Amino acid sequence: MASFESSEMQREFRELLLFFSIGKKKEHPYLIFEQEKELTNRTMNILFLNGGDLNYLESKDYVKLIQNMLFEQFKTIPALTEKWMHFEKTCQIQLENLSHHFSDFYIDLEFKDVVIDQIWKMLELHIINDETETMTILDFRKLQIESWKKIINQDLPTVIIYQFLEADVTIQEMNQLMTLLNDIGLTILCISNSYQLIDNTSKDSLFLIKERGSLYNVEQLERELESFEFNTTSITNERLASALAFHDFTNQTMLLDSRWKKFLDSSKY
Repeated sequence: MASFESSEMQREFRELLLFFSIGKKKEHPYLIFEQEKELTNRTMNILFLNGGDLNYLESKDYVKLIQNMLFEQFKTIPALTEKWMHFEKTCQIQLENLSHHFSDFYIDLEFKDVVIDQIWKMLELHIINDETETMTILDFRKLQIESWKKIINQDLPTVIIYQFLEADVTIQEMNQLMTLLNDIGLTILCISNSYQLIDNTSKDSLFLIKERGSLYNVEQLERELESFEFNTTSITNERLASALAFHDFTNQTMLLDSRWKKFLDSSKY
């Protein structure tokens, strides 16, 4: 999880990720490396998810993704391949029935492969959950990610960049969304300002980025909790340090117990 103190730095970082994903050149101080080799958008799989999209079911990228996934399924699953071949043959037979004589000529009609592909892309999608007969945002995200996993190159590094996921769900649904994301088994970078993500983020994956680009030192905060034995709660020092760090980082300490306020005021990270 990444959260920014500066909205301008946050915008620049998000723009950088977008440019990187589409292979657009831009001067920047950040590089992504794996085993001393710089990665590009062509040598890794990147999926952007933007929270709060009201028309997510009508998104062109989403429709294209599902179509590609289905087309891949129809090519690789024997039962579906057989049905698709039967569909193609039926289309060809029906078209042949339209062949006819005109004057002294016979006009024969047949499909080109490209036409069949175009028919596939023109199909309208109607998707619902088998159990609820609805399509919630949680269902949508699950289908979107699972479809994407089916068509990507499994040998390449993979990352999902989820921007402001809190805009997708209610407070009550956040844990369900986090469970869904944790079960995916992929690297996910969440850009968020939501405190709710703290309980689902280890301190090693929590990046609170200050205005000048330095990181809030959550690990140092945890060490001080341990050293001075301030933590008399049932919460682990790691979880407490992350929670306190986020409150301090976002200047939301008003509702904290007075001892935690004093603890935070004693040093800044």
